[in-house]
Formats: sequence, structure tokens, C-alpha cells
Amino acid sequence: MLAKEFVSECRNRKDYTIIAPEEEECDITDISSIRNAVNSINPQVLINCAAYTDVDACEANHEKAFEINGEALKNLMQVCKENDILLVHFSTDFVFDGKKESPYTEEDKPSPLSIYGASKLLGEQYLLNSDTRFFLIRTSWMYGNGGNNFVKAVINKTFNQSEIRIVDDQIGNPTWVKDIVDTSLRLLGTEEYGIYNYSNEGDCSWYEFACEIIKILQNSKNKFRNTKVIPIKSAQLKRAAKRPAYSALSKCKIEAAIGIKTPHWKESLERFLIGGNR
Repeated sequence: MLAKEFVSECRNRKDYTIIAPEEEECDITDISSIRNAVNSINPQVLINCAAYTDVDACEANHEKAFEINGEALKNLMQVCKENDILLVHFSTDFVFDGKKESPYTEEDKPSPLSIYGASKLLGEQYLLNSDTRFFLIRTSWMYGNGGNNFVKAVINKTFNQSEIRIVDDQIGNPTWVKDIVDTSLRLLGTEEYGIYNYSNEGDCSWYEFACEIIKILQNSKNKFRNTKVIPIKSAQLKRAAKRPAYSALSKCKIEAAIGIKTPHWKESLERFLIGGNR
């Protein structure tokens, strides 16, 4: 989802040439594969959108999670250092334990609750302790075109269900993938390297997020089914991985670095759903 949005956005801009090799052409767990791709492309920037993001599956596949989300960062860093390439990497709000009651900053100490969060934190640690030029961007609750995401899942469920059950005890920031890409490209125009948080403004529960999706579609010109959303607790789902109860992210640092005002999640969601971007 993230990679597709980068490709789409960069191909619409005259100031970027983007090349997106397939997985078999550039396997980030194989340093020789990365070197071959870099030697053939000769990029100025390497944007890593590859990740193992199935949070529950990570609990049963520790090695795969740590290999892709953690150890692969050493390969990317090494090749970028050898060729003086800027590395852009994305992490997650799941590196936090959710015990804080105000938005997490870049300086807050991570304490992941899941294998997914721990594997992403390992990748962060490798990058933060390196001498590679990098932008490390933490984001959350991402949705957009392509790939599996919450907005797509809610819409699909409404087609054949008169009611859906969504957790109301996890709070975070929904984030439109287009906003992440736009902001990342703005960062590339600076030399303010380092770690940043980015998500849409405003927090909500997954339940509130689902209600807003349905509300927007019902209020639009589309005929949309009147599906009832029922709040439930996380424990009722009996998922393999534990999620943080609160994982909102502070955007103060990135807003100051590039002079932006982060759009509210409801505004971006409406643009995605009925603004011709879906």
C-alpha cells in the first residue's frame, strides 16, 4: 500500500524518477540482492516500504518477523553507507506499550507488547545507532488504495452484514497513506535527518473510526447500507498479539521541521472516501 502510493505520487511529479523493483529483484533480507539492485539503478534515495505487518501472524513467526522488520535494516544501512544513499524507513506506533495518556513523542522510551512491535523496534535501533543518513518515520493505523487495511475491511463487511463489532478500547491516529507520502517527500527536501512521528491529527477508537467511515459514505451521493456498529472490548477478540490501548503520536517535531499543519483524520478520511482518491 505504501509503496504503491509512493510510485503513484512520484510518477506524477517532474522532480522525481522512481523505480520500484519487485521482491525477486530486491530481497531486503539478502545483502547481495540489494547491492545488485542498487548497482543497476544507482539511486540517490532508497525508500524501504517492505515489512512483515501481519501483527498476529508475527507471534507465531518470530524469525520471519525479526528478519524482515529488524535484521534486514543492517543490510539496507550497509549498502546505503557504501554508496552514500539516503535511507527512508517506516516504523509503527506498536513500539509503545500504550500506558501513556498523552501523544507519544520521538523521545519517549519504546516498550513493545508484541513480536511485531519488538521486531520493528529492532530495526529502529539498528538505524538510530548507525552513521547512515536516514529518515525514520513512525506512523499508525494506515489506510489507502491497495493492500489490506481497516477502511477496506469495514466497507467489505457492510456488504453482507447488518451489524459489525469493533473494539472501542484501543485509541490511536488513523492515517491516510497519501498524507504519509506527501509528508515524506517534503522531508526529502531537507537535511533534517533523524526520527519523526507522522499520523493524521486527532485520536479515536477503532469503533469511532468505523462509525465515521459509514457516516461519510451514508452522507455522500453513494447509496450505502445502514450497518450498525457495535462496540466491544479487545479481550473479546482473543487475538494472538496484544495491542497498545493508547498509541497516539505527537507531530510537533515533523511540523516544525517542514512547516506543515497536519490534516485531521476525519478530513483525510472524507477526501479518501468521496474525494476521488479511492
